[in-house]
Amino acid sequence: MTGIMLIVVCILLWGVWGFASKMSNMHNAPVFVTLATNVLYAIFSLPLFYKLKQSGEAINWGWMAVFWIALTSVVGVGAKLLFNTALSKAPVSQVIAATAIYPVVTALLAICFLKERVTLTQGVGMLLCVIGVYLVIAVK
Repeated sequence: MTGIMLIVVCILLWGVWGFASKMSNMHNAPVFVTLATNVLYAIFSLPLFYKLKQSGEAINWGWMAVFWIALTSVVGVGAKLLFNTALSKAPVSQVIAATAIYPVVTALLAICFLKERVTLTQGVGMLLCVIGVYLVIAVK
């Protein structure tokens, strides 16, 4: 599959994931949905052990590597819980649109801590994303 095809399939799967998340939160409490989906993510991820073994890639068990994986997990679970709670209280179109601009936060952190550069065009694109979210969630 080409890179573009992978991106398109990923977008479609994330779209279905967002809709399924809303439906899950219509039928259960956000805390349960978060717990259940995280457990199921782990179960459905088990075949990745086979893929990892096949790839022969080395695993870094150093403290820094483990720290960043643990931090990723903690903030991921926290964000997923807040996401599910938001889905239980707001329209899915608003929650998905608003939370979909998280890459702007990632880019800002990369600029501050990794000294990455953002072009004027990229900066304008990020600003337009923020304005777009404002239009989706604030303007009636």
